[in-house]
Amino acid sequence: FWLSNLYFWRGAGYFDGLSEEKPLLHTWSLSVEEQFYIVLPLLFLVLARWRGSLPMVLAALWALSLAACISLTAGQPTATFYLFPFRAWELLTGVLTAILLRKALPGWVALAGLALILAGLTLIRAGGFPGWQAMIPVAGTALVLSARDDGPVARMLSHPVPVFFDLISYSLYLWHWPVMVLSRYWRDGWSGWAEATAWLALTLALSVASWALVERPVRRSQAIGPRLLAGGFVAAVAAALAFGLVLWRGDGLAGRFGPEARVQIAASQDFLQDWSRCSTAATGPFAGVETCAIGPDGPP
Repeated sequence: FWLSNLYFWRGAGYFDGLSEEKPLLHTWSLSVEEQFYIVLPLLFLVLARWRGSLPMVLAALWALSLAACISLTAGQPTATFYLFPFRAWELLTGVLTAILLRKALPGWVALAGLALILAGLTLIRAGGFPGWQAMIPVAGTALVLSARDDGPVARMLSHPVPVFFDLISYSLYLWHWPVMVLSRYWRDGWSGWAEATAWLALTLALSVASWALVERPVRRSQAIGPRLLAGGFVAAVAAALAFGLVLWRGDGLAGRFGPEARVQIAASQDFLQDWSRCSTAATGPFAGVETCAIGPDGPP
């Protein structure tokens, strides 16, 4: 249902320690995009009779979204990071650029845009993001897109290497985070640059494979009509929901763990955030440490 951004917003922050244990965390941005692609056409339909006012309405929504993002990031950083209303201005920047740009800008504009994008790689910090910091790469991207195709940046981006990464960029986005999370989880970190390079190579290989074997054939196929595509989508979603239902009803399939671990799992189910059983010991090995009892009463 494209609601993973709401799911992760209700959980923890993007930059906390637990983020490295969430292999599907990156789907939050896909949810924001899909929500935008649903809302924008509906807005076009509503304003169909007043087409001339569309740029003004979009500009007003852009300003409101940006102002809310900047003003609320300090107090509500998780909400402004994950939720659609606070990220809509970034996508609206592209829409307004396409609508308002009547003539391509000089080539040096793309140089300025590329400089902003590169500056974002070094200047942006987790604290206070998105806020005003998100304006750096967004403005840079808009400037690059607005420039003519005859400048040095355009020639550089037309080289086969960046064009190749552009073609596989969606698949690369889908694969990069799960590979990083699961490999570090499995290996408890990476041993060095050599191993990091190997995992990057695996990410690239998976991205090329899914682009060549799934993404491109589905886009170009004449045999896959709307009904078959919709039916395959529904079947895939049903299979994923069924798998999740089995895990949920089976309490995570605790039988896959050893007997010692199952004792701990069973005890933790008795806890249920019962803070009334938490206390701070005055003496003993846990003196000064708050501990919370789980399971039946008795010695630990």
